[in-house]
Amino acid sequence: MTTTEPTTTPRAEEAKETVRRFFAAFEAGDGAAMASLAAPGFVAHALPPDLAPDIDGLAQHAAATHAALLDCRVEIHDLVAEGDHVAARFTVRALRGGEPVTVTGMELYRLADGLVAELWGEYDTSVGAS
Repeated sequence: MTTTEPTTTPRAEEAKETVRRFFAAFEAGDGAAMASLAAPGFVAHALPPDLAPDIDGLAQHAAATHAALLDCRVEIHDLVAEGDHVAARFTVRALRGGEPVTVTGMELYRLADGLVAELWGEYDTSVGAS
């Protein structure tokens, strides 16, 4: 049996760059930048139930998160692209009320025509202070 090193295609690199830009827009609370990276009919499957599962709901969530957390930093540990999907593993570190907050997460993005069409996520807020 022969093993080969994984290869990355230019399309996969472009998809990962789109997801990096989407993360940066969320981290900045920049709804307009997120909207520019979202495909028509974007669906966010990972939002709180009181928000619409569309780009407007995600932008509201990003703005609220950005307002509540000071010095918010996102560290992307892994981005893996295959076909029209990109998986991300990351850590968010911030301050809330002067106390450190750490959230780890994994998200799956589906892209269409180079834009984010769908987003799923699982998050762990139990990791405690950074």
